[in-house]
Amino acid sequence: MEKFSRERLENQIIFPDLEKRFNGAENSLKEYKIDVDLFYDLYGKEKVEEDKSKVGHIKEKFLRENTPSEIEAKKMAVIFEALFNKHGEQSDWLGGNASIIPTSEYDDIVNGVDAIAEFAEEGKNPYHLGLGIDVTYSSHIKKKFEKIKEKIDNGKLSEIKYFQSINMDFTGKLSQIPRVVIAITKETLKELVDLDEGRKNKELAVHFIQFQVLEEILMQLKLFKGYAEKVGQIKIVEKFEMTERIITEIYENKKETVLDNGKRDNSLKLLEEQAKAVFS
Repeated sequence: MEKFSRERLENQIIFPDLEKRFNGAENSLKEYKIDVDLFYDLYGKEKVEEDKSKVGHIKEKFLRENTPSEIEAKKMAVIFEALFNKHGEQSDWLGGNASIIPTSEYDDIVNGVDAIAEFAEEGKNPYHLGLGIDVTYSSHIKKKFEKIKEKIDNGKLSEIKYFQSINMDFTGKLSQIPRVVIAITKETLKELVDLDEGRKNKELAVHFIQFQVLEEILMQLKLFKGYAEKVGQIKIVEKFEMTERIITEIYENKKETVLDNGKRDNSLKLLEEQAKAVFS
């Protein structure tokens, strides 16, 4: 009970108007999230409505069975998701060739992927990388890694049922999409929110979070690739290798164009510890 009270108090101190900020972030994401109603012709209206109903039941169950502290953590994750969606492109956090596409509620809640990063280079086919974007506590991070490990064991990666590409003429299902988890501390989230609200775009364009996020992604891809090799999932190894090459190139280019002050928050170390605990 003491831990719960302390965590809730910390959230309230950082965001005393958490509900207002959460609603604003949700509304911002809704403008870009994929609308499943546009897939009636592909999947049939009945099946799409079934998926929408499933999402509603899962959301009700979450509110019913999770603690207020866990619900607050989810709301903070949505705030970060909205910021990442905006500045992943506007501030080039994932490089100049990346488009961040928020997934449908179905793929967010059922398939555990909040956004798709679509990398498009002139003369090349766009490449899709699934990104699970989250601000959470260590127990939740570990559960996410356990689900990723289970999929690798079964020779599978993430699936996106409802997808529309920005850079090419594609509408439908994406299969075998690498998924990674991104985490930041509440303090870093507050700093980013303040910069965004103050329209400090120059500061956001050089903020250390872009290096941290890329390092988090690369750390996970190396671990996932190593584990996939260990269990003999060669096709998945190739997926991770291709994704790692793309992210490494983005990271190296960014190091040449953006001054890195070397700062990272504690979530990078926590994320690595949790990932290694599951995949070692």
